[in-house]
Amino acid sequence: FNFGVIKGGTSVNAIAARAEAELDIRSFNQPALEAFVKTVLETIEAACDEENMRWGLEGDGMVSLKIEQIGDRPAGMNADDASVIQAAYGSLLSLGISLDKYTLAATDQNVPLFYGLPATTLGAGGTEENNHSLSERWNAKDAFQGPQVAFLTALTLVGMKGVSEPILEKVQP
Repeated sequence: FNFGVIKGGTSVNAIAARAEAELDIRSFNQPALEAFVKTVLETIEAACDEENMRWGLEGDGMVSLKIEQIGDRPAGMNADDASVIQAAYGSLLSLGISLDKYTLAATDQNVPLFYGLPATTLGAGGTEENNHSLSERWNAKDAFQGPQVAFLTALTLVGMKGVSEPILEKVQP
């Protein structure tokens, strides 16, 4: 989770008439994600109630809470032996690209994974630094490798007539 934006108030020593926070919560496990969101929201609601009781606040002077969902990235993940993972790994190997790290991450692939559809995020070439920060950088050296990996992975998954059979599992909607 990340409180990426917190703002409010007009002065360092004045009680803010309004304050806002934007919270990003992600997971690869949907029940864990839902439980954490529930805990966070209950904690914030309890803090508002506690503040109102502490100061005897009522009516328009009460601390109030408005929750607005600004995004939805459901949880999901592949098994290590999923065809999309194996095809991607095979594509990297066939192109002589080493797999230096393979980690879980909450990306846009979570949406199809949540619905039981195979998906992965592919990349190769270039180097990245300081992700999700103001000093985030990407060096494009060997960036041509990314499209090569994506194309070869796609061909491996769907097969090529007269050359190879598809390995992508058929999923029932």
